Amino acid sequence: MKSRILAGMFACVVGAAGAQPALSAPTFKVLFNFSGSTNGANPYGSMIQDRAGAFYGTTGSGGAHGNGTVYKLTPPAAGKTNWTETVLYSFKGGNDGQNPDGALLMDSSGALYGTTQWGGIGGYNGTVFKLSPVAGTALWRETVIYRFRDKDGTDPVSTLTLGRSGVLYGTACGCGIGTQSKGSVFQLTPPAAGAKAWTYSIIHAFTGGADGGTPYPGVVRDASGALYGATGGGGAQNAGTVYRLTPPKAGKTGWTETVLHSFTGKGDGAYPHGGLTRDAATGALYGTTQAGGAQPFGNGFGVVYKLAPPAVGSTAWGFTPLYRFKGNTDGAQPASGVILDASGTIYGTTALGGDLTGDCQLNGGCGVTYKLTPPAAGKTAWTETILHIFTNGKDGNGPWGGIWESKGTLYGTTELGGAHASGVIYSITP
Repeated sequence: MKSRILAGMFACVVGAAGAQPALSAPTFKVLFNFSGSTNGANPYGSMIQDRAGAFYGTTGSGGAHGNGTVYKLTPPAAGKTNWTETVLYSFKGGNDGQNPDGALLMDSSGALYGTTQWGGIGGYNGTVFKLSPVAGTALWRETVIYRFRDKDGTDPVSTLTLGRSGVLYGTACGCGIGTQSKGSVFQLTPPAAGAKAWTYSIIHAFTGGADGGTPYPGVVRDASGALYGATGGGGAQNAGTVYRLTPPKAGKTGWTETVLHSFTGKGDGAYPHGGLTRDAATGALYGTTQAGGAQPFGNGFGVVYKLAPPAVGSTAWGFTPLYRFKGNTDGAQPASGVILDASGTIYGTTALGGDLTGDCQLNGGCGVTYKLTPPAAGKTAWTETILHIFTNGKDGNGPWGGIWESKGTLYGTTELGGAHASGVIYSITP
């Protein structure tokens, strides 16, 4: 799919010399195998979880019409071991939308919101949709909230963010074939009383220059209403940016963009594809880049980084590369963001690297799930521990999406591999 265009850039260089980390012995389980047919195939985005412990996610293809699905994965009943997958909706294509890549958003009523990269107007610009449970039944009803046009940014591949009064925020990467857009950040306001249509507005249109371009990931929101995100291109070296959008002042309508970091393509990384994680206590931002780091631009294997808010008397955010991937068993090309636990330990996945034998070698590796432990007292280096190396066997291949933590267990998906070569849902207990 179009949102994966960076993948092929680095596969040919994975495998350069580098230290190999020691393996730990966590417990890995495959919870579900996608069949490649009616129950979906190729889960690209991460999952979310409800209060009952069920997971929700999307598949980029498969389903009743072959255009992707929204699914629910229910934990085993008491005394049982099998998780149960239910397809909540199969996309029909066309105006209905097709190929959902991003994770879902759930509101307080249990409704789900998401994006499709394709479908909508012309069949290629994408949509924003809502799925609502039908009371008293097991059915879900889809409503297309918005269909993108060429001038809107096109190709929404990210997760949506919920603001005050039900307002939705998201990004359209502008990465489709033939589009003239460099991407945008948009706002969707729920219908007024008695109305049906949501109100769409662009709060920032990227130029592809110093302000950034091609915003693959969505945005995160702080308590003041400011939005934070990353772009896969643009910036001082066309290696991407991290930016903030500040809401309009009273009586104004324009949002203000500030570039917090412009990637150089060298030790700080290049081409961020995954979303940001914000530490609410400190305001620090954590993220990844697909390239750069140990080597410049496309010869590098990616970086995990931290951006700290300015110190008193300063306006500059403090950028720190926490880990530079070497492209061997430690992983390569992290395409998703990271999560943090209460101790400050970081967890994430890389789409490539890891197993460099057989079919995995041909693809530049089948990916890993990793842990980064903060430095010990008086030290500066973070320690990487590999939790699982994917083999393209029953365990899956290509964990493009991020991971979710629940009660000390990590949950994630792979796009490929598994019993039917269509992806799996897995758990890891470190």
